[in-house]
Amino acid sequence: MELIPVIREKVDRLFEFLEERTGIVAEQNWTCCLSCGIAAMQKEHPGKPYVFYHAQDNETWYNPNRKILLVEFSDYSTAADFCNAALDIGIELDWSGRMSERIGLVVRQ
Repeated sequence: MELIPVIREKVDRLFEFLEERTGIVAEQNWTCCLSCGIAAMQKEHPGKPYVFYHAQDNETWYNPNRKILLVEFSDYSTAADFCNAALDIGIELDWSGRMSERIGLVVRQ
């Protein structure tokens, strides 16, 4: 069984859960890049907590050499909620806990 479809389904469930149950704005394949994604979140959802990955990160699903899908977040509390939900769903994380680093979701071993 290939890992990618299983992880992708879990990531979809994670983002849906965050949107529906926590009030966190959670977007997949959001804008073209990190800086545009942050600017768009701040413009379209001012003051709301958010998590997203952008189109360049979305290519992780198609590139067998990339093992980590990176996710941006608005603040530490949102990052903690995201990580707890990801772990509950069974997604392995790669993150130091530092605000200066994006959260990594392990999509390949």
